[in-house]
Amino acid sequence: MVGVLLGLRVRLLRNQLRGGTEQVVLLVVGVLFALGTAVVAAGVLAGLRFAPLDLAGAGVVVLGALALVAWAVLPLLLSSDDVMADPVRFALVPVPPRRLAVGLLAGSVVTPFAVATALASLALVITFSRGAVPVAVAVVTAALGTLTCLLAGRAVLTAAASLVSGRRGREATIAVGVLVLSLLGFSGPVLVRVGEQLRTGSLDALVAVLAWSPLGAVWSLPTVAAQARWPVLAGRAAVAVATVVVLWLCYERALEARLRPSGAVRGGRGRDRASDSRPDRLARLLPDSPAGAQLERSLRYWVRDNRYAVSVVALPVVTLLLLALPALTDAPAGVALLTGPFVGLLLAFTMLNEIAFDGGALWLALSAAVRGRDDRAARALAMLVWGAPVTTAVAVASAVAGDRHDLAPALVGASLGVLLVGTAVAAVTSVLYPYPVPPAGSNPFSGTSGSGAAALLQQAVGGLALAPLLAPVGVLLVWAWATPAVGWVLALVGPLYGALLLAVAVRLGGRVYDSRGPELLARLRR
Repeated sequence: MVGVLLGLRVRLLRNQLRGGTEQVVLLVVGVLFALGTAVVAAGVLAGLRFAPLDLAGAGVVVLGALALVAWAVLPLLLSSDDVMADPVRFALVPVPPRRLAVGLLAGSVVTPFAVATALASLALVITFSRGAVPVAVAVVTAALGTLTCLLAGRAVLTAAASLVSGRRGREATIAVGVLVLSLLGFSGPVLVRVGEQLRTGSLDALVAVLAWSPLGAVWSLPTVAAQARWPVLAGRAAVAVATVVVLWLCYERALEARLRPSGAVRGGRGRDRASDSRPDRLARLLPDSPAGAQLERSLRYWVRDNRYAVSVVALPVVTLLLLALPALTDAPAGVALLTGPFVGLLLAFTMLNEIAFDGGALWLALSAAVRGRDDRAARALAMLVWGAPVTTAVAVASAVAGDRHDLAPALVGASLGVLLVGTAVAAVTSVLYPYPVPPAGSNPFSGTSGSGAAALLQQAVGGLALAPLLAPVGVLLVWAWATPAVGWVLALVGPLYGALLLAVAVRLGGRVYDSRGPELLARLRR
């Protein structure tokens, strides 16, 4: 079974190289990113060879714990349409779950990030080249640590596969995923601060706890071996081996549950039906017209579609992180004051590919002969009806938190201006070149074939279009920073300027929509 699944993994990679241009670009980018990460990690570990043993050991434990956490969480966010990602695809294969588990685990070894983890772990040999015994223990640590990471990824991914089939499970996955992605976005400055604290010994207590925990026990073994603390080495080795055994048992149990014909899907569907039976008052508040129907549908998407929920959940997380960034890092205090404009930009970027979430359901609007400008206006209004108040509240909160009450009018005007200008750009770009998104009801963080390169291209185009359009808002904000009285001008000009651009963009995007409706539908169906 191991040979069969290893061969399947190799054939999948080979077929991806033979696929379309976007698939090849995604594979090449993934390989380069994995190898780049391995090179950076190996360079850091090699550099620790010249540090004192205690500092080197603490650094290895922290880096190893972070790697293990990443392996446990990131597969939930980066899983694609790989047939080996979900074991339910092998439910009809007449193979015992244990043999299938071994085969799937072996198949996960032949992936770019698994190879990168193994290569980076082998750099421990350089870090602890301080004697024959530490080098030997470092080799064992590299193998055992890589196995622990792979098992953590497989166990969490397999267990989550059954949870996301229900609505509550999907919502929990969204919340965890957004939190992790947001933390990763601020990981660079935080890691710099952690490195400074390691040098000053401020994290000794944390490292001591990690070294006896499942997260760091395996990575502490070479340090203890170099210090010749044999009883401690035996105790931490027992923790490391027990971690592997527990992860394997959890993975095997999750695999058996996933392969079982009955599962958690039934309960999830029951909850969805119950939620759908709630009284619906939204339709009575909107005009009885094609534009009103489109607005109603867009508002429903923001409430019920878990792909839209990613943006909703991200707002409080990103807001709190930005407000706390000066306290967590050496960033200037003024960075927190820009939280409002950043939130407005984040919301606008969620609209760059909004029409792609319709998928084949776009035919409903086309068959009802909804005009392009009505479609563009309804989708923009569905986001602005709640996004504008949230952006305003965040801008005011940042001014209060930064003790710059005099900047509140300027920050509100700039934030609303960024939101409206960004929405105007999205009203055009979303109908020019929509890229694939996960289907409705699936994991919102899963990838689809060819989506990565297209997303980067569309966001790059949107960013290039935004830069000159936001220049007037930026100039006024800089002026108001030095002269707060100008902030009242920005509070008026920013929203008016953005609303004017949005009105023009709605008409322009509507014309593109009217002329390319069938082509859009064909592309979204593919």
